[in-house]
Amino acid sequence: MKKKLIILTSLIIFGIVIFLVYNQLRVTTYDKVMLEMIDESEEVEEITIENKIDNTKVTIKDKELIERITHKPKEMELKEQNVTPSIDYFIIIHTNKKNYDIGLGETGIHFGYAGSYSIVGDNILYQNLHHTKFE
Repeated sequence: MKKKLIILTSLIIFGIVIFLVYNQLRVTTYDKVMLEMIDESEEVEEITIENKIDNTKVTIKDKELIERITHKPKEMELKEQNVTPSIDYFIIIHTNKKNYDIGLGETGIHFGYAGSYSIVGDNILYQNLHHTKFE
């Protein structure tokens, strides 16, 4: 009986470890996804943002605002998911070679070339867009 209990306990612990390792492998950062998506040789020329909440659209060419969208949220943690999140902002990043689309919601983000992610912690990109007054 004691041997069965030890085996059962070992299997439970092994299952928990596998679950934790699998979940940790699904966590990445905004920066890593952006680096996988946009090649280092590409230069971001402009970004178009469509606000689905109030049906407005703006194209940004200002380098500081582009930096705020492409690099400021680089430490934002993302967890891979199979469900496309609710989208409040549709972002198109125009580079000198290609266009990349991103759908952004309060709790998740969808990269056209890299899949969907839930956001772990603060959604820095959403906060930046939501509080920025575009002219």
